[in-house]
Amino acid sequence: MRATCLMFCTSITNGLEYDFIVVGVGSGGSIMAARLSETDKNWTVLALDRGSPRDPNQPDITGGDPSGVHDPNYFSIPQNYLLGRLVRNPGYYGIGGTAMINGMVTIAPSRHLLDQLWPIGWKWDDLFPYMIKMQNHYCYYLPSSLTGISDIDCRKWHGQHGPMDIAPPLFQQMPEPLLDLKNECNEYDGFMTDSDNPTKQYGCYFVQQFRKPLNKSDPNSDSIRASTWSAYLNGTSRPNLQVLDSATVLKLVF
Repeated sequence: MRATCLMFCTSITNGLEYDFIVVGVGSGGSIMAARLSETDKNWTVLALDRGSPRDPNQPDITGGDPSGVHDPNYFSIPQNYLLGRLVRNPGYYGIGGTAMINGMVTIAPSRHLLDQLWPIGWKWDDLFPYMIKMQNHYCYYLPSSLTGISDIDCRKWHGQHGPMDIAPPLFQQMPEPLLDLKNECNEYDGFMTDSDNPTKQYGCYFVQQFRKPLNKSDPNSDSIRASTWSAYLNGTSRPNLQVLDSATVLKLVF
């Protein structure tokens, strides 16, 4: 039995059956629901989240304390280099998950750490094709004289046809003293200056972000937040996919 609502539903009818139920429509759940519903139009998918939707395009919601009293309140383990202090990691219950309030920073994982510490099937060579697949990277739209990324490195390390927009640092907002400090840092011991090469990550650089520029060929263009929700699901209308918010899952019954 198919439901009549497309995408967002305020309720579901008793007796409906689904091939897949995705619990949590955060960074991972958004991708899972999208991939399942697009793989086979005959599969029915229900995605549930305990929170509610919010404007997915707000890029500057990270200032101050972006989480509410009902959101998760995560803390790190004691940090050796912070005199044993704990670091608070705000979370968000709602459509899009914590990707709706984070700083949108994207940094490639360390190839060395993946190959040394991660299990078989999750090494660098296993994951790298998917990093490429997800990206729509700014190095394809801006000149290398501005990005510091050569055409060869752009094609080698980055993708262009993925759903996740990756934007450059906000060049126009970098104060001159900060730029000078970054350059001085990298002159010490030959450190790198850009974060585009994931095999060598020591150095000082301004981070790339998951942002969608309104004009990709303009480095100073206005932009909106990019998350897996906005990239994979927002605006999607599929008869076989429903998203129900304000729905708390208490247990699974087999």
